[in-house]
Amino acid sequence: MLHDRLTGAPRGATGDERAANAHITRAMVAALTSVATQIKTLDAQIAEQLSLHADAHIFTSLPRSGT
Repeated sequence: MLHDRLTGAPRGATGDERAANAHITRAMVAALTSVATQIKTLDAQIAEQLSLHADAHIFTSLPRSGT
């Protein structure tokens, strides 16, 4: 059943359209990778600042504080 669905699925783009789609996909992956890296960096900075805060024990004791 799965094999029939896979072999019966529409074929992907070909030629120039395929090349354009590949270029767009690579650009989107690069953008998302950059955003993910920035999120990790900001998350680390927030965690560091929170750990240095005098009231960190209060903030981290709150339900769903995210830490």
